[in-house]
Amino acid sequence: SIEMLPAAAVKGMNADDAKILAAVLGGSACIPQWLAVHPEWLEIFNAKALERPRRLAGLRRELNQLLKKLKAEDALAAVRRFKQREMVRIAARDLARLADVSKITGELSHVADVSLGVTLRISHEQLEKDLGTPWHLGDDGTWHETPFSLIGLGKLGGQELNYSSDVDVMFVYEEE
Repeated sequence: SIEMLPAAAVKGMNADDAKILAAVLGGSACIPQWLAVHPEWLEIFNAKALERPRRLAGLRRELNQLLKKLKAEDALAAVRRFKQREMVRIAARDLARLADVSKITGELSHVADVSLGVTLRISHEQLEKDLGTPWHLGDDGTWHETPFSLIGLGKLGGQELNYSSDVDVMFVYEEE
């Protein structure tokens, strides 16, 4: 696993950062492969930065900024990369024992919340572009835009996701 990573980046790490990287490489089957494809993610292994969890607002702001620079057809791939990178960061905090299980499950849930919210927005914008805005005839006989929501169920709704959790969601519309 370590042989897949750029030697210069690994050699330049301080001892604390290298310990965290070693814990992740020894504790995950997929992360070494992700790091080989995205060696820039080695910057995640900064012991000082990993002491604290990321906040929901910061995650949301970062992903929205990232997407502003992209074309619509590249947006969903960018969301997947963002989610993978954040999974590496959370795994680093977890395997280095920098957070307890409740903090880790909360962080995993925050990443899912942000990723789902942006994916919903991208999908809604694409559907409106392709098919137009959804409308329904109200009880008063006039037409109204049809609002809808995405509700996270189970472990997502309880902010208790783990690494292998499926995300169960439900779409709720005002009218059919």
